[in-house]
Amino acid sequence: KQLTGAERGTLMHRALSLIPMDGLRGAENLYAAVKQAVHELADREVFTYQEVMLLYLKGLADFFAGDLGQRMLASGNVRREWAFNLVMDERGTLLQGVIDCAFLEDGAWVLVDYKTDRIEDEDAFIQRYQLQIDWYARALERITGLPVKERYLYSISLSKAFQL
Repeated sequence: KQLTGAERGTLMHRALSLIPMDGLRGAENLYAAVKQAVHELADREVFTYQEVMLLYLKGLADFFAGDLGQRMLASGNVRREWAFNLVMDERGTLLQGVIDCAFLEDGAWVLVDYKTDRIEDEDAFIQRYQLQIDWYARALERITGLPVKERYLYSISLSKAFQL
């Protein structure tokens, strides 16, 4: 089956939120560890085997192998697919969202938003999502009382983190 861009993005986000991190910490071959993890999830019927075949395993492994993924794996407090509702002002403006990933590092949050977009213009890509990440950072600080020290867009297609 051919997936739409949105379906592929949803599938990749699910994988990034559900792959157990314990099996990745210290793994010598992260590609093999990611592959094993998603097959184990399929064995437990979290994913279908057809979905596993459609996952971009190299992109998943590249994230966990990169600096940002390694920092996340080293954190003792990682939140993935963190849904929130937050009243933002006295008028009752409600902000709803799902934070893809936030992890604590030295008492402050590192906020990561995964993107599966095909990117032709990096500046336009960053500009497109800047406001969303700014709002998510504000919400995270208000909800937890801890500062957000770094914000990233992570492009799965490029295996590249963009710090905002």
